[in-house]
Amino acid sequence: MDSLTLFLGWEVLRGCVAPTIIQWFGSGSNFFWRPGSVGDATTVLWLGVLFAAFVVTTRGLCGVAGTRSRSSSDRSASSSSRSLVPQPLVTGPVPASVLVVLGLVGTVMRFPSIDAVLDFVTGDFFERPLENGPLVFVSASLRPLLVVGVAMVLRDRYRAGSGWRRTIPPLAIAAVFALGSFGLNRAAILFACLAPALAATDRSRRALRIGPLALVLVAIGLFFFFVGTFRSTLALERTGLDAPEIGVVPALQSVLVYAASPMQLAGALPWAAATDAFGGASFINSLLSPLPKYPDAWREQSGVALYNHAVYHSYIGKDQLVPVWFESFLSFGWPGIVLVGVVAGMLISFADIGRLRARSFPAAFAAAIVAFWVTQAGCVGSYSIVQNFLYFAAPALVVLAVSRIFRRGVPHPAAS
Repeated sequence: MDSLTLFLGWEVLRGCVAPTIIQWFGSGSNFFWRPGSVGDATTVLWLGVLFAAFVVTTRGLCGVAGTRSRSSSDRSASSSSRSLVPQPLVTGPVPASVLVVLGLVGTVMRFPSIDAVLDFVTGDFFERPLENGPLVFVSASLRPLLVVGVAMVLRDRYRAGSGWRRTIPPLAIAAVFALGSFGLNRAAILFACLAPALAATDRSRRALRIGPLALVLVAIGLFFFFVGTFRSTLALERTGLDAPEIGVVPALQSVLVYAASPMQLAGALPWAAATDAFGGASFINSLLSPLPKYPDAWREQSGVALYNHAVYHSYIGKDQLVPVWFESFLSFGWPGIVLVGVVAGMLISFADIGRLRARSFPAAFAAAIVAFWVTQAGCVGSYSIVQNFLYFAAPALVVLAVSRIFRRGVPHPAAS
């Protein structure tokens, strides 16, 4: 699947589905959803269209440039075909056992005692047994490797034709503890589980069928709904908020949190124009805020924090996402839309190249993670993209790089 397809899917959600939900069913009873004026919403709508146009154009130009570069560098059919089709995954250089051990270390750091495990399985998903510091970052970075390692074992056994079904329960347990321990973050769980599947389908010669694909999409929707409702229910005692509404309409309205439709974003324009708070410094703070030990005072001045203040009219709420293109517009004006659109298009192109040329399973996993998050540039902010790269893609790439250093000079394993 081309990453541009994923990008356009998110654009349909943002530009078509979300406005339809707001117009037909309203934005819900959440106090922070204060849709902007029709004039501001129209401005935001065309800003989003301009951003999408630059992304699609840049991705297309990168594809044309890459094709011409390959043709001019080597005219041979064999070499050209190798660069255009997905490369087969090899059995190395990182053994699955190494990834499993590293993932277990991170998981044990998150659950250092039986009590911590019992608290987690009984619904206390928000506890952090480790004190806030470097160990938290190390544990969070290592835990996803457990899923990658078990998925490698599953793939190897499936290709061998024996015992692969017995690997499914350990994979599910690994997903629950290694990924669910990120505060039941639905996107983190889902994309980390889908990344190995995307790496496999990239190299499959079977055509995707509409029926199974539709069932997968329905399953993803149900997953987001039920996990989100469950998480909100667990957080009631901590936040003092009302119990979440259950029903079709509230389920549809819950999509708006991730959609960043024009009517939602427009609500921040009056405050941004009156205060002139956004700028280069706030944009850079948004990019760097996911880094460990980044000063809290600078995080409070990031574009994400300022946007949340604009929509909440207070500094209490901090959970709303500001799309990177909209933050760029608030920070730099119209040139910011062009700049971010070009960069996003290039990153989407690089994500496709990485997915197709990855030879090892960890590299394919990391490339899929990058593809999942970069293609959401129309809906999520730079903070989310950088954060998920740090915690999910970067650790696999680091382990792969270290493994290559230690195995330098060893013959490359055969493709499997």
